Order: sequence, then C-alpha cells, then structure tokens
Amino acid sequence: MITLWPSEIPIIILIQNLGTWLTPIMKGLSFIGTEDFFLLAMPVIFWCLDTGLGLRLGFLILSSTSVNSWLKYSFRGSRPYWFDSRVKGLASETSFGFPSGHAQSAVVIWNRIALWIKRTWVWILAILITMGIAFSRLYLGVHFLSDVVGGLIFGVLFLLLFVALEKPVINLWKQISFPFQILIGFCTSLIFILVELLFSRSLSGYVLPSEWIANAT
Repeated sequence: MITLWPSEIPIIILIQNLGTWLTPIMKGLSFIGTEDFFLLAMPVIFWCLDTGLGLRLGFLILSSTSVNSWLKYSFRGSRPYWFDSRVKGLASETSFGFPSGHAQSAVVIWNRIALWIKRTWVWILAILITMGIAFSRLYLGVHFLSDVVGGLIFGVLFLLLFVALEKPVINLWKQISFPFQILIGFCTSLIFILVELLFSRSLSGYVLPSEWIANAT
C-alpha cells in the first residue's frame, strides 16, 4: 500500500486547488462523519424516533470505531500532510490513516438508517452523504484516496455482516435471562478494551518516521 502514496499526492493537491471557499463546507461534511456527531445523534434517535434503531446505531458506531482503530494500528498508514509538505493539513489528526474511519462510519451509520426507512430517496441521500464525507477527507488533506476506498470497503463489509447476524443474534438474546445479558455486555466491553490495549502495547517500540513528524508540525 505504501507504494501508492507518491502517486496519490497529485490527486490531493488537485482537489485542494479547487478553492478555499470549499473549506467550511468540507469541514461541515467531515463533522457529520465523526463519532462525536453520531454519539450526539444517537440519544435523539433513541428517545424521539425509535428505541431499537437507536440501540442498533449505538452498537454499530462503537464496534465499527473499535474495528477501525484496530485496522489503523495494523496498517500504520501515513496521512497525506504527514507524507508530503505540499499537502495542506486543513484538519489535525493524530491517528494513523488507513482505513478512513470517517468513510467507514458514514457507510455503516447512514446506510443503516436508509435500510431502516426503506425509501429510495433516503438511499440516494445516504449515498450522497457518504460520498461527500469521503471526499471531504481528501480535500482536508488527512486521507489518501486508498484510505477512503479502504474505509468504504470495510464499512460495506461491516454493515453486511451486521445485517446478516442481526436477527439471529436478537432471537438468541431474547432467550437469555436479564442478569446473563448484563454479564455478556460487561464481558464484551472488557474484550474490546483488552484488544485495544494489546494493539496499543504493540506500538510501544514504534517510532514515527522523522519526515512524517516534520511535515505534520
């Protein structure tokens, strides 16, 4: 994957040369792909729209974000503005680049909402929002095209897996007593935390290339 980066730099520069007037628009699009936005929206959906959908979206965003974090630890990809000083870093990021978490989350959340509503215009809107979020990450100089494509692919795979397992897991969950449900939820949370700690420890001896640090600062 690293061999793709030099050839992708002209794409980022070309997109950034579209004009600074796009910057606030791209930052706005980028925000609606963040975990912060989704976590703010989840209570509204839970209390005002549909409890079941709110719970599903909450689980989706937390699990998808964790998986994306594990993937970033594994691939350890650069950000464009870390890699080449010609790219303007219009947003600040401290995590690795591949795959794009914004693109992955956008696929998972917006298209799960479209799947729940089941209207053609909502599907079109969800796809447009997803593509807009993905494009904003290129414009802001925080992702390569390969990062965004990777995030979209992982997002589709994650959503398909969730949809395939959703009904069987719910049916099984209903047969489990409430105390045991609490125990399973607690143990699942611990597993996510432990895996995150293991990945973090794997980076204990890792040193970022000096060129990345120099360009980022």
